[in-house]
Amino acid sequence: MLLKDNAVINHRALPDQNIQKRLESAVIETFSRGDFHEASMRKIAKKAGVSFGTIYKYYNDKNNLLFAFIDMWFDELVDRLVDHLQGISETKEKLRKIFWIQLDYFERNADIGKIIWITVPLKTWMTHETYKQNRLMDIIINVLREGQTIGIFNPDVRPGLLLNFIIPLINRSFNEWVYRGQKESLTSEADMIFELILRAISNPKYQSS
Repeated sequence: MLLKDNAVINHRALPDQNIQKRLESAVIETFSRGDFHEASMRKIAKKAGVSFGTIYKYYNDKNNLLFAFIDMWFDELVDRLVDHLQGISETKEKLRKIFWIQLDYFERNADIGKIIWITVPLKTWMTHETYKQNRLMDIIINVLREGQTIGIFNPDVRPGLLLNFIIPLINRSFNEWVYRGQKESLTSEADMIFELILRAISNPKYQSS
């Protein structure tokens, strides 16, 4: 499968998983430690030990190359979320787990976090299909709607707006963690931050039985 324009590549379509792994390592090293605009397909090819023609065949340009891996990393994150949400019935705890898992994922994969939250020019990424991250957004939106249905989250605010109290805080928390030198655990204040989120999105009229 070739990638043209803003179409999403099937990152599992590469014929050689070894090539994919080498490219992934090169992409992480290149974009987590350097400037987005200084990166090039040829530099990545050399670092990965892969021919330029091979990369071009599957990805077409460096944007599609990077965004294909970002899409893959988010797939890994969502798969982990789905696993951890199994058996959790209480809506607030589902949302708490969603928030915590994302912080934990980016702490464990700090270079990936740097690429997603710091290196990639947002304006460039927003024009690409992979920016939507429908799987992740649907999981969070569904939990928010569930909370609105049972009355614990503010029913007068659209779920997409409630979502804005979660994703930007993950972004900001990660950036501050990197700025402070990654000394403490990124998840160390997760519960405290989540309680602030709950206060912001809770239904002021809700009374627990």
